[in-house]
Amino acid sequence: MTTVDSETITSSVAQPTEQEWYVYYQSSSADAAALCSAVNTMQKSLVHHHGVSAQFKRRLATLEGCDTWMEIYTGVPSDFEATLDSAVAEAGLKQYIDGERYVEKFKDTRSCA
Repeated sequence: MTTVDSETITSSVAQPTEQEWYVYYQSSSADAAALCSAVNTMQKSLVHHHGVSAQFKRRLATLEGCDTWMEIYTGVPSDFEATLDSAVAEAGLKQYIDGERYVEKFKDTRSCA
C-alpha cells in the first residue's frame, strides 16, 4: 500500500477571494503513486501561474480497492473553471479516476448578507 501525506502548496501571491473549491473523486489504490505525482505537479503549476492555494488529500479509509481523493483550492479567481479543466486534461488525470470528478464551490460566511 502506498502512503500519501497531505501536502499544502501555498503561493505567496495568492489573494483572498470568497471562493473555495473542493474537488473529489475515486481512484484505484493501485494508481495512488501515479495519481499523486500527476496532481502534485498540476497543483504546483496552478499555484505558480494562477496564484491559488492548493491542497491534496486522501480519505483515510479505502473501500473495495478504491481511494477517495480531495483537491482543495482557495483564492480561486473567477475564470478558474476553464483553467482547472485544462490543467486536469494536460496532467492526464482522467486515466486514474474511476467515475466523475465532483466540484463543490463554497464562499466564506462572512460574505453572506
